[in-house]
Amino acid sequence: MNTRFESNGPERITLAMTGASGAQYGLRLLDCLVREDREVHFLISKAAQLVMATETDVTLPPKPQMMQAFLTEYTGAAAGQIRVYGKEDWMSPVASGSGAPAAMVVVVMTCRPAVVTRAQGMTTTMRRAR
Repeated sequence: MNTRFESNGPERITLAMTGASGAQYGLRLLDCLVREDREVHFLISKAAQLVMATETDVTLPPKPQMMQAFLTEYTGAAAGQIRVYGKEDWMSPVASGSGAPAAMVVVVMTCRPAVVTRAQGMTTTMRRAR
């Protein structure tokens, strides 16, 4: 077991950002989780990326691998501490019930994504992770 990320509380946390306003809260939470040595599985919608670029000085790269490198540098995280998964990454731990994290935070979720998730089933990685 990797002891690097052990602490009080969940070792692995999924942080999902939807298109609603509140990008600065998600970035701050990501920073806090990194400082607490948590392993963070990061999911973000395209709408949230647009909101983040509009509301903050942060413009995320479009591809998960590049985004992971960017967020690792941006937060000062250890290598592998932040993992970014794409919209249709069905092999990711967050998309599997057997590999699901102990905790998940959705920043900031509006009513529409909640309704769509229930009505349309699990059609993206973010929806499967919930």
